Amino acid sequence: MELDAQLNNWYDLIPQVIKPDLMQTPGTIRDTLMVLRRHQYVRFAAIRLSEQSASTEIVIHSVFASTVIITIAALNPWLVGHVPDIEDLQKFAISTMGRWAFLGSCIEAMTLMLGAIQNKKKMLQANIVTIQR
Repeated sequence: MELDAQLNNWYDLIPQVIKPDLMQTPGTIRDTLMVLRRHQYVRFAAIRLSEQSASTEIVIHSVFASTVIITIAALNPWLVGHVPDIEDLQKFAISTMGRWAFLGSCIEAMTLMLGAIQNKKKMLQANIVTIQR
């Protein structure tokens, strides 16, 4: 229930101009391209994170944000086809970020949140499948 509240709060903080309508609006070419770009970014960011640099923390934050956006896209019926490997991508992002996490760090918190979001997505998908039956 706490994760539900947090996810709803985060979603409510997205400015209305860019807030995705998860159930009403079909995905546009622009939406599709945004999902695909973020998908590629998460994969390529791992190369950047293979060793420490001045931008390591920024890259980790953007991997987190991109993975959250891709996860939201995976819940949208019109965009889900563009992220068939969402679970693998989430695991990959968690693993990539986890290498830089240490106890009590912001990166550890983001890694744990991403794991919770991954679990929440699995539960939502299971509920959707159950309802459709």
